[in-house]
Amino acid sequence: MSDKLLITILGRPILPRPREGQASYRRIPYRFPDGTLTEPLPFLGAELTKREDPDRLIVLGTSGSIWEEFFLESVISGEYDEDALSAIIDAAREKRVRQEQLKPLQTSLSLALGRPVDLLLISEGRTRKEQLDLLTALADHVGEGDQLVLDLTHGMRHLPVLLLLAAVYLRSIRNARIQSAYYGFYDPETDEGIVFDLAGLLALVDWVTALHAFDKDGDPGVFAELLQADGASAKAVSALRAASYHGKVLQHERAWTQERTLANELHGRPPDGVSGLFAPHLESRLADKTGSGPALRLSQMARRHLEHGNYDRAILLGLAAARASCQQPGTRLKEVHQKIMDGEVGDNEFVGAYNLLYAIRNCIAHPEEPQTNREANRAMQSEVDLRSRIESLFGILLKDKEHSNI
Repeated sequence: MSDKLLITILGRPILPRPREGQASYRRIPYRFPDGTLTEPLPFLGAELTKREDPDRLIVLGTSGSIWEEFFLESVISGEYDEDALSAIIDAAREKRVRQEQLKPLQTSLSLALGRPVDLLLISEGRTRKEQLDLLTALADHVGEGDQLVLDLTHGMRHLPVLLLLAAVYLRSIRNARIQSAYYGFYDPETDEGIVFDLAGLLALVDWVTALHAFDKDGDPGVFAELLQADGASAKAVSALRAASYHGKVLQHERAWTQERTLANELHGRPPDGVSGLFAPHLESRLADKTGSGPALRLSQMARRHLEHGNYDRAILLGLAAARASCQQPGTRLKEVHQKIMDGEVGDNEFVGAYNLLYAIRNCIAHPEEPQTNREANRAMQSEVDLRSRIESLFGILLKDKEHSNI
């Protein structure tokens, strides 16, 4: 069963840390995105515990963080180990708090806040190893499908950025859902803390990942949820899903028609949010297929898939482009294929290239079956050989402009 987790960071004292544990962090009211203003408080995490009502609370801090102030702010009443708290105050002043010193306070905090609390000592993340150790430590405390609320406010220097990256990592390995990523900063003009929710920026990562996936596989379906979440029109999303399907079943012309519909929708009605930033780049990628006929469009797709190492699909598209370049009105493409194979269409170089490319495709599609074409078998010996041979065959079969070899 998944939990809702609040993860907050403790910083160092802004004011000199008093021996008796009195407040050393500036108390300010925080204004949330909905306009509400809190009472003056030292930590945003305390308010978020009330607002978000998480199942569990994870408090991150370094060996010099103000652990004692967070503790005293949270444990308003009740018994606790004063000696343990005093030891932490002394250790924090010298930046030598140890994980075992925090354990006695966890029980008191859990009772006071009515939920499990983990106090997790982290490094300052100065080295790459320390930064990766933070990711590992958080992963040990986050379960599959947990819902995360992040408080990035009080982390020193780069730690808030590192925690935001940790959220991306946890989404990948734990399928965690990032509900909010709060960051509050002090505004001296209003003497208030202004709170932002940065969770929406994580969509930047999703879009970058989707663009890379599309460039590699050519499947526009990876953008469906992203565009839909940012209010893209139903027509655009429908065209995108249709283009994805037709591309998967190698119905290239139908896929292209739907992609053009999608590109026109994005141009005429750009979506909101992060999708609005990336929509022009998606549109330009789709516009790569705006040639005046199917032969050119298929050629462009074939070269793109070859560039990304999708050899089987590149060959299929290359063969389709070659057939389209030779198709006469009223002639079925299946008939064109056989005519090329039999040498009835195209010159000797074109026919030889087509037959060899088709044989290489059979080597890929049927690896368990022995192939009689020695030249195709030689092309399959290594990736370097395969790519080089396909490129040379494309040079014969595919042109920069529409043509006919009949």
